[in-house]
Amino acid sequence: MREGLATGRARADEGTPGSAGKARQPDVATSARQPDVATRSRPRGGPPRNGRPPDRSGGRTRRWTDPDNTGWLRGAWVAAGGVLLAALVVALVVTSLRLANRDTASSSRSSALAAARTYAGEVASYDYRALAQGQDAVLRHATPSFRQQFGARSRSLQPLVLQYHGTATADVLQAGVIQATGTHATVVLFVNQTVTSARLSQPQVNHDRMVMTLTRPGNDWLISQVSLI
Repeated sequence: MREGLATGRARADEGTPGSAGKARQPDVATSARQPDVATRSRPRGGPPRNGRPPDRSGGRTRRWTDPDNTGWLRGAWVAAGGVLLAALVVALVVTSLRLANRDTASSSRSSALAAARTYAGEVASYDYRALAQGQDAVLRHATPSFRQQFGARSRSLQPLVLQYHGTATADVLQAGVIQATGTHATVVLFVNQTVTSARLSQPQVNHDRMVMTLTRPGNDWLISQVSLI
């Protein structure tokens, strides 16, 4: 009985009009191609695809000359290096000038101090047997103004020195520079002057404090003023 039913269905299908020679039509619902998720348009403002920045050039070719955008940084370093080098050069020049000025001032103080010690001994010394030689020693290291002052004082004392056979020797105990430049200096000196005379029963020691002002118009220091304090 089952075989008869199957045979009858097969015949009924073959006898249906339009059923022969027609291919089966694809299902429209299943044949439409679904859009690929990988090719869908990326929402605007979303993350870049494949790690690349979005193309906003409108189809124009973009030339990347500095992909890391570090050109400005290199330029800044170069400029900063130039400024630093210039500052170092200026600092070196200033330091050299300061050292040179310091050396000049130190040399001036030393030479002025040595000259003042020598001149103080000559100014405070005399001998009735060689007055002219002693005066000449002082005048060789005197400015014109001090030459006049010292000459006038020596002439006024000369008769007494000759009459009483006076002598004086000087011992410079201490000396210090008050101020000194390349052309001017002021020195204070502590001088012991030992005086002998026919009027004195024994040598007399005078403890003097002397301020000497020096000028240097050329290579040598000259006495411009001497005062006792």
